[in-house]
Amino acid sequence: MGKAALRAAATLIAADVGGDGVHAASVTIVGQVAPGTAFDPNNIAELFWTAHSDGPDEWLVEYRFEPTQE
Repeated sequence: MGKAALRAAATLIAADVGGDGVHAASVTIVGQVAPGTAFDPNNIAELFWTAHSDGPDEWLVEYRFEPTQE
């Protein structure tokens, strides 16, 4: 329930501040973070960088880290 509340809060904040040029978003990691796996922190960091560097026309309210299954 707490995670759903955080996601809802991020959505509400993004709607409120987006028009002022402020990017608010949540990052959801769909798995357990562990070095040496698909959920390696270095891989996840790339998603945070994407969220930071996206231009206003690319902004998402939620970024999801879901590695592809090989």
